[in-house]
Amino acid sequence: YTFTIKITVVETQSDIATIQGAVTTYEIRVGKYPSAIDDLAKEIDGQKGLLDATALTDKWGTKYGYKNEGGGYFEIRSAGPDMQMNTADDILNSKCKAAAKQ
Repeated sequence: YTFTIKITVVETQSDIATIQGAVTTYEIRVGKYPSAIDDLAKEIDGQKGLLDATALTDKWGTKYGYKNEGGGYFEIRSAGPDMQMNTADDILNSKCKAAAKQ
């Protein structure tokens, strides 16, 4: 059981890195960060969305959280194994203010 959770956490970290890359690409294309994570799956100037909508849900079936924190920081959050946001097992991206403080 613990091994499965560790593998799922690693997969989620990889997915978050992919989403982080899509957020950065969105900012380059549109000139601003997305206002919501769903923007990454929408068409941009007639082009297919950067991610498939299914990529916006973590391995536990919970939709990723997204928040533009300003100053070039944005948070992408998985609720983690307990499927509850803002708890100790949440998984965050490296471009958020919380990660920058570590």
